[in-house]
Amino acid sequence: MARANRGKTIGRRTYLHVDALRSAQASTGLDWQARVALAEQAAGVERGVRFNVVRLDAQSGEVALLHYPGFFDDPFPALRESWRFEPGAGVVAIVPMRTR
Repeated sequence: MARANRGKTIGRRTYLHVDALRSAQASTGLDWQARVALAEQAAGVERGVRFNVVRLDAQSGEVALLHYPGFFDDPFPALRESWRFEPGAGVVAIVPMRTR
């Protein structure tokens, strides 16, 4: 993925690199920056250190914080860590990853 293109949408989910979050347009009226900040705080992880991609679900409002080491250098980076945040419940689920 080129640095100029930091996001994609698959179905109702949008994936963005954290550098592109400020430019995210929320046609649903949801404040994605605020939701990502809440998820980051609830999970106790730091943007750019423990996660570098966010997955935004326009239907549920759910936010996932994803850590892809080598995101810009590896054409198919492996997901190392993931946290899923449900804003309505304020709950964070850690999604275990299998080691390769």
